[in-house]
Amino acid sequence: MRAYGDANIIYNFLFMTSLTPKARDILIPENELVISPISINEAVYVSFRKLVKEKHGISNIYEAKRFIKTPDGSRLIETAFSKVLDLIDDAGISLVPDEDRPEIIKKLPQCTASCQAMQRSSRHA
Repeated sequence: MRAYGDANIIYNFLFMTSLTPKARDILIPENELVISPISINEAVYVSFRKLVKEKHGISNIYEAKRFIKTPDGSRLIETAFSKVLDLIDDAGISLVPDEDRPEIIKKLPQCTASCQAMQRSSRHA
């Protein structure tokens, strides 16, 4: 089965949560997973936030932004990137390009209220 693996699967596999068993079940060789650069960036971001809180006690976003500019912060973001990219590689997850055409949203069936709001705002932009 081919499925999209988002940042939640990556995060819940890398860090012990109540959803870790489900993430392990999804990240099996029988599942052909794909991921996009946006989801990789999101997985790195949430992994960095988790690591910075665990290792340095920083949970405030502004403190985390200041911390990332330090040598320790640079090393920690590299660690987050490595953890995420290594998992993607080890699990054999394929990379698919991000969709960058806003008009594709108009083609989605049963567009939700939030989708319709996005469509209206994109027409006025």
